[in-house]
Amino acid sequence: MSEEKTIAYCMKCKAKREMSTEEAVYTANGSPATRGVCSVCSCTMFRMGRTEAHDSIPKPAKQPTKKKSKKK
Repeated sequence: MSEEKTIAYCMKCKAKREMSTEEAVYTANGSPATRGVCSVCSCTMFRMGRTEAHDSIPKPAKQPTKKKSKKK
């Protein structure tokens, strides 16, 4: 990944921390995100948004969603 560390909110520390072992991922609905580990408490962190690392991985194809029937 890039030299710059990603900052994300750690739910355990309740503070913004640097993310280590970052990994660019896509969520189930196709949104880009970054998954990593808190550098202080080693908890899993997750930050939504596209980064430079997403350029090297292919975006997954969107799965068709089921239409909900409207009740009258």
